[in-house]
Amino acid sequence: MQSIEPIKQEAAPVAPIPWGRICGLPAFEMFVAERSGRPPAHVADAMRPFMAEQIAKLGEQGLFAAYGQWHKEKGMWPGETPLGELENA
Repeated sequence: MQSIEPIKQEAAPVAPIPWGRICGLPAFEMFVAERSGRPPAHVADAMRPFMAEQIAKLGEQGLFAAYGQWHKEKGMWPGETPLGELENA
């Protein structure tokens, strides 16, 4: 009797998160300022350490998910995605 090998399923590739673009968005800068406790005027200084710490803790997908949830709950950018794009465009 011949055995049947299970089908190997590979995970769909995850698109890289465009952090370079996201870091320049006012929404992400506000997210970093709020989460890091740094004043908005000093968010540029806080960006790298904050991201390194959060990626180490949550992973890139986790940080992006946290930012996306914050962006949605904040409600200050209706019709805009966390990537700064227009929804349904």
